[in-house]
Amino acid sequence: VSDESKHDLVINGSYVAASAVFVTLVGALAMLMPTSSKTSYLEKNSNFFDVNIKSSGTYDNLSDESSPRFGADATGEILFNFTTTSDEQVIYLRRQSFDLFRNEKWVTDDSFYDFDFDKNVHLYGDNEVNSPSYVYSIAKSLADKDYTKDLGVDRSQFPNDLFSEKAVMNQFSDSFAPSYIPAPLMITPGENNVYIKTTHSEVYRPYDTAGNKLGISFEYIPETESERQAAANLDMTENQFKLLLSYGLTNGDVTSNQALNIYKIYALYTDVSAYDDKGGKMEALAKSITENCKNDYEKAQALVDYFEQNGYVYDNEYEPDDESIAYFLFTSKRGNCTNYATSMTLMARMLGLPARYVEGFAAYEKNERGEFVVRDSHAHAFVEVFITGIGWMTFDPTVPGYQRDYSANGTNFDVSTFVSYFSRIALFTGVAFVLVVFVFLNRIIEVFFRLSLKFRDNGEKVIRLYRRVVRLLTIASNDKLSGYTPEMIREYLVKRRGVELGGLIDLFEKTCFGGYVPDEAEWKMVYAEYKAQWKKLTKREKTSLELDKNM
Repeated sequence: VSDESKHDLVINGSYVAASAVFVTLVGALAMLMPTSSKTSYLEKNSNFFDVNIKSSGTYDNLSDESSPRFGADATGEILFNFTTTSDEQVIYLRRQSFDLFRNEKWVTDDSFYDFDFDKNVHLYGDNEVNSPSYVYSIAKSLADKDYTKDLGVDRSQFPNDLFSEKAVMNQFSDSFAPSYIPAPLMITPGENNVYIKTTHSEVYRPYDTAGNKLGISFEYIPETESERQAAANLDMTENQFKLLLSYGLTNGDVTSNQALNIYKIYALYTDVSAYDDKGGKMEALAKSITENCKNDYEKAQALVDYFEQNGYVYDNEYEPDDESIAYFLFTSKRGNCTNYATSMTLMARMLGLPARYVEGFAAYEKNERGEFVVRDSHAHAFVEVFITGIGWMTFDPTVPGYQRDYSANGTNFDVSTFVSYFSRIALFTGVAFVLVVFVFLNRIIEVFFRLSLKFRDNGEKVIRLYRRVVRLLTIASNDKLSGYTPEMIREYLVKRRGVELGGLIDLFEKTCFGGYVPDEAEWKMVYAEYKAQWKKLTKREKTSLELDKNM
């Protein structure tokens, strides 16, 4: 505030310009710097593949809880490759399933380890394990004995060749050497293959008990269109299936362990007691989605379709203020695979469908040799639903968008990265443009002023040029000069600025007050006079307060 200007605010243009330049440069540099990001245990962790095999045949070092549903990140690093004889376009490699949803996270529960739901024990090359399709095998064997007749279920719904197709998978890596690697849902043992198959994890272990690396090759049963069509056509309820099992128990066609394992699947994998569905809103949504479905498979598929058909968006970088699954499902409708898989698993359980949340990988990228490429960014969460009479089947409710494209040369570059860096460059360019305009604002305005003179006659040019001089003097000195006569302006220029513009002032008086029309030569002379003195006219004049501070 200056006393000389009667307490009007005096703006120091130099300070404003310096501050603006500093803030702009720091902001631009910050935008170009790599941003820190939270990394989930699933997608980037040096111990991700560690499993310690104990002499008792158990293992540890799997996660006690699921990965964070927001803030995940990955580098795009290639972990391993594999080939398969199956023609599947996307292959889901399961790492670990979880039991209960508690405090907005999936957790494991030791009670779930008490039962071997697949009727498979921990194995070390034991080839006597039952087929992974044992649920369907049991149901079909009982249907073949006509036990389904009294249930109103047609035995023709159990075709003979279901689950007969097998595929061979070979996994390998040039540099990555995990202690175990993920595998599809239904793997079968091969000669000399050491692997682990349990309730929570189904993985292949490429080392024997002595630590010698074996060939990473195994068979598995892919989920084909035939299995999915059979599941969609099978008209059997949970109660009918349990009644069918009781017939088998009574007649000695089913063992008590087989029946108990299946009963426990329905009991434990429909548990939502640890989740507070406030007002029953999620359950009501699940029922409305599946109200016209006739069987388990149609219900599960309807839950998958719901997300894509109702405006949900895949966004791996989105981090909302409210991280609850209810907020994702009913409000934001934006998130990554963990949100979609969690929502579907909970809704399936609320419908009485046994379901489990699974973390692993979705393999969809192939290299030029036709090999599947698995990166850390392919880490994925999906759902496995127990379909009555069929067994566990894989469902992926995540909407399109998570399958990122990578360059052909195998680098970590992808489209989203390009867009991100391009947007930063565009933003930096915009900031730089604003900065240049701000620094050179006076010159830019002067250029436009001089260009505007070209479209006027000589008389109007002289009048505009004189007014421009007065305007520049006012800006530079903060003096109010609008009431000054031309003669006072002449005196002001000489005494205060050391500038002589007598030719312009004389010509202005003749033109403005005498009706004189200058010729081209006169105009060029005063215009040259103005341009020669322009810098002095724009130089800011120090106030008395500033002069006192410098003394």
